[in-house]
Order: sequence, then structure tokens, then C-alpha cells
Amino acid sequence: MTAPMVSVYITNHNYGRFIKQSIESVLNQKFKNFELIIIDDGSTDNSREVIERYKRRHNVKIVYQQNLGLNISNNIALKLAGGKYIMRLDADDYMDENALLVMVDKIGEDAQIAMVFPDYYVVDEKGTVLAHEMRHDFKKTTLMDQPAHGACSLIRKSALLEVGGYYEDFTCQDGYELWIKFVKKFKIANTNLPLFYYRKHNRNLSRNQCRLLKTRHEIIKKGVRHLDIKEKNHIGIIPIRGHEEDAPAALKKLVDKTLLEITVDSALKTENLSNVILTTSDERIIDYAKSVYRKGILINKRPERLSMFNQDLAKTIDYILKKYNTQLGQVDTITLLNFEYPLREAIYIDKAINTLYLFEVDSVLSVRKKEENFYRHDGGGLVSFVTNRPLRLEREYVYEETGGIHTADYRAYKKYKSIICGKIGHIIIDDVSAIRVTSETNFMVAEFLKRKE
Repeated sequence: MTAPMVSVYITNHNYGRFIKQSIESVLNQKFKNFELIIIDDGSTDNSREVIERYKRRHNVKIVYQQNLGLNISNNIALKLAGGKYIMRLDADDYMDENALLVMVDKIGEDAQIAMVFPDYYVVDEKGTVLAHEMRHDFKKTTLMDQPAHGACSLIRKSALLEVGGYYEDFTCQDGYELWIKFVKKFKIANTNLPLFYYRKHNRNLSRNQCRLLKTRHEIIKKGVRHLDIKEKNHIGIIPIRGHEEDAPAALKKLVDKTLLEITVDSALKTENLSNVILTTSDERIIDYAKSVYRKGILINKRPERLSMFNQDLAKTIDYILKKYNTQLGQVDTITLLNFEYPLREAIYIDKAINTLYLFEVDSVLSVRKKEENFYRHDGGGLVSFVTNRPLRLEREYVYEETGGIHTADYRAYKKYKSIICGKIGHIIIDDVSAIRVTSETNFMVAEFLKRKE
């Protein structure tokens, strides 16, 4: 039997109500030189009843297994696939009838292309289109830090085998791991046509935000392991301005620790930071820090002129680097940490540093992606400039700076005299880590969440 050109595989766990549409969308492709592999990963609903209807199809393979997880299922599909190209389709999503036709044609344009991915529609549980997600034109993209969707990307099987398939120690992933492997090694292409339908519902992996973001951290960490990041000199600076008439906000206790202690302890938990420096002009903060931290950090009383609100933090950084030149040695990266984010997890500090090296950018900041409507005032009233309209262009996405992490390569900082400079990368943090305690209400929320840890 002649081998198929494309192997499409559907991974399913308890999506019996959706899987028929997913399967039919593959079987109804205009491009016919494909095989379909259906992997049922230990479903307990009616999935098997639906899948059994297709067992006599000549181009359909069916695998029933205990619940092994997505990445193990991905590698099983890779072993079974006979095609030159391979594509994953989630059981709750479905494809446009032209999907394979367009993407096979695109990947065939250049033997160096290892992955092709399309735009897509976001639909609800009933299949009603909510939005059209339109990606960048990747012929013009120079910073490859926005991955393709995990499903419905057409991949050259030989390239996937070359990178060793999927890491099976990640039980939660959305295509990010494969993206990291591929962008460093192969050519990536896309087509700005919406060729699949991504179903948004309560069980989506992407809704498990914290778990997903932590997994991405582990993927990035694994991706930079060969770069010896830990051997470099990464310094963390915690600047606190001072000059408060009342008790300093940094010394306010959240449950059992001050905001200052929470920030310092988080910095000390990181894998990457070599030195942690607290700098402030407030004697009360200096005295408290010295009473708690006998060693482990540098405690600096900076000149009051550098603590004024109109002073650029670059002046404080220059002052610190000059004053502690001998102790710090040759600095590789600088990370500023704002003490007003007490629920920020330490992994995000490491993630910022790792991201800087993995994507070869000059600086990185922590952000949240915003999908609300935004407006500007044109003198005559409010005018919408970015909205959550049905056509969502990737270049129009809005990111809010939050989480209080700013990391820069030292050489880039010296060149631009700014902590956010040059080619700017980003890390997305979770909603809890983004809580800033600048009001009594936010402090109460943070305290409630802290007690639940």
C-alpha cells in the first residue's frame, strides 16, 4: 500500500459530544492523500461508541489506551504515522475542508520549511464563530516568541523526529514546547487564512492558566539549559523610593511577612539571580532589612536625590553598579523587582532571564494580555482604538505591563541607558501574580489569596 502524504491524528479524552465533527472535518478534506489516526486516551463517556462508526474506513486507524496524557499520545501518533507530514487535531476542534490542501501546498514551496500553521476561528460549544484570530505575517516576523497553536499545524515528520518528538515529562502543554524546538532549528511559515475552528469552552487546556504558564516556564528552562544561564552573573535590584511620612508601605505585613520580606525571599528563591540588592533612602527600611537579613543580600542606602519620583531608575542602577563594582564583578543581566506585587511567583523572575537568552532579545518585561475594549479621547469624545471585535489581528493585541519584572542584558542597558530597551521580549504572568497592592482593597484581596496558599 502506498504511504499517505499526510497523517492527521485526533487526540480525545471524553469529548464524545464533539469528536464526530472533528473526525468528519478530516474525512471531508478536499486533499485526499491522508490517513487519520484516532487516539482515544481513556475516555469514560460515549466517545468509543462514536469512534467505532469509523473503524471500517480504509484510511482510519484507531487506538484505545489508558489515560496517558497528551504528549505520550503525540509520540504514539508519531510512531504510527506513515505520512511525510503530520498534523494534530484536538477532538473538540475541527478543520476547514481546504486546510490540508492549502498547508500541503505551502510546506511544499520550500524543503527547508518544517512547520506551517494557519489563522483560525474561535467558536463556542455550538460552533458559533466568536472571533477570527489573524496571526502576523511570518515572512516579516523577526521575534519568534508568539507560538503557533498546538493543533492544526502541519509538520514535516522528519524534522519532528530530528528533535526527538515531544518531551513526555510535560503533562500540560499547548504546542509551546514544539515551537521552542523548531524556531531555533528550522524555517517556520504560516498562511493568513482561517483554516480551523478552535472551540472555546470550560474544559480548554488554555483556561488552566497557572498550570499552563508554569509549564511554559519549564519548557523555556529546558530550552536554555545548554546555554549555561546559571553560570552567568544575574543581579536583581529591589528599589524602594522612601520619603513616606507614614510607615513605609514596604514594611506593611501581608499575613506573616512584610512586602519587603516577600519580595526579597522570592528573589532569593530564584535559580538564576547571583546577587540581590535592596536599595532605598529610607532609614526605617534599611534598619528593618538589616535586622532580618544578616547575609544573602546587599542592603544599600542610596542618596535621597536618587529616590525622588522624578528621577530615572537608570541613575540608581548606574549608582549601584559603580558602588558595588568589586563585589558584583562582570554583570550579565540586570533585573528590577517592584515590591508591590507580593503574590508574584519566583519562577517568573527566572523565566524573564531565560526568555532574554532563548529569544536573543535586549530586554524583557512581565505583562498580561488584554482583550477588553480600549478607547482614546480625540477631543470630541471617546474613540475605540482596539476592541474585541470578531477580526482580531495579532499586531493589534494590547499588553499591560504588570508584575513588576524588568530584565535587561547588561550590554544593551549600557548602550540604551534604560532597563527596557532595544528589542523587547515579554513574559505573560498569571492573574494572581499581577495583583498590585497599591490600595487597601487590593491589599485585602492579596491577603485573602495569601491565606489560601
